[in-house]
Amino acid sequence: MKKKSLSTLIILSSLVINNISGCSTKSAPLAPIPTSSANQQQDNLQNFVPTQQGTNANPAYYGNNSTLSDNNGEFPTSGSHPKSNDATVTTSSTNSIPTTSSSTDNIDLGIGNLPNLQPYSPPGGASGGSGYSLAGNFPIDQDKYAIPFVGGFLPSRNNWQAVGVAVSGSNVIVSAYDSTSLVKKGTVVSMSAEDGSAWSNVGSKWLGTRHPMSANVKGVTVDGSGKIFANDSTNFIYVVDKANSIVSTAAGLSGALDITYVNGSLIVATSSGLKKFDPTAPTTGSDFGTGISPTGGIGADRTGNLFVVSNSIIKKIDSKGTITDFTTGVDGAIDVVPTDENKVCVLMKDSIKIFDPAGKLLTSIGGGDLVAPKSIAASGKNLFVADSGTTYKDSNIVKYSILAL
Repeated sequence: MKKKSLSTLIILSSLVINNISGCSTKSAPLAPIPTSSANQQQDNLQNFVPTQQGTNANPAYYGNNSTLSDNNGEFPTSGSHPKSNDATVTTSSTNSIPTTSSSTDNIDLGIGNLPNLQPYSPPGGASGGSGYSLAGNFPIDQDKYAIPFVGGFLPSRNNWQAVGVAVSGSNVIVSAYDSTSLVKKGTVVSMSAEDGSAWSNVGSKWLGTRHPMSANVKGVTVDGSGKIFANDSTNFIYVVDKANSIVSTAAGLSGALDITYVNGSLIVATSSGLKKFDPTAPTTGSDFGTGISPTGGIGADRTGNLFVVSNSIIKKIDSKGTITDFTTGVDGAIDVVPTDENKVCVLMKDSIKIFDPAGKLLTSIGGGDLVAPKSIAASGKNLFVADSGTTYKDSNIVKYSILAL
């Protein structure tokens, strides 16, 4: 190569490099993330400034109304805000957020006038509703073989499903039936009212191999000393004086639905009326509450008032024997229980209705929690529902905590 040609090439290369170095690329800077200010209207207006320039961004936010890819200019230093009603907004040349606005700012949808709303929190407790929470589901069938290491992996000894429920101190007492095993039978089990632990089959004999109660067992109740009473639908009242000590007494029952202990007596609801028994010898019952036709459960409060499900009416019998309609319109009611908080809870097939002492409906809870509810009990601020489920595998005691009403 000749020296002249080489010199010419070097000069041309220098010119090209200088031209490239002198070029500048203009691009639209990103809008800053909005920050809070002392001026509420300013903050509201600021909320319309895009925090990121992206595809399909509004060209009105950028200079010369061009698209983002073609934008070669800076953001405007003044002009109309795209979402304001001709309100002039002045910004700095570095595209900072709006710093001033006229007193005529009126953002679409009245955003500048929205109230300072509190954060949303769902009503009631964990399951919604009014002042309650779902506190637990305690399996009824915990009847496993007591064999070290492997007992927990074996099938259940029996297929228990809950039908009646009562509370005694810190324990939940449940009447349960097994209608799917080879031997049909009934029993009473005890478990912790706190979490369903300490499960015990107190209605069995001979190390849990024999069950005196029939598979038609229904209600269960407890007296002040902790003695347990249960009834079946066809004849018997069962007395469980202590664990694994059961006395079966033929009481001449027919169509029996439920049982409760009140004022030193046992009251059994039957399809033909109420029967009153002496708990020390429950062999012959006398008529009680003449004129009431029970169709569901019964429950008593501490002052001796008795509540009875009778079709779509909850009947009340006070300690003097006076009968009144406590509330009406509870079609399909299953059971009833008064609480220590002077409320009356009516168990429905899909919820629990809670009434004040005058029979006024306060709220309904538990919608969607129950499969096949049979009975309800109360202790303090807690409610316990015996849910027989579809099989023994999903039969539970459903516990609710009533927080406020």
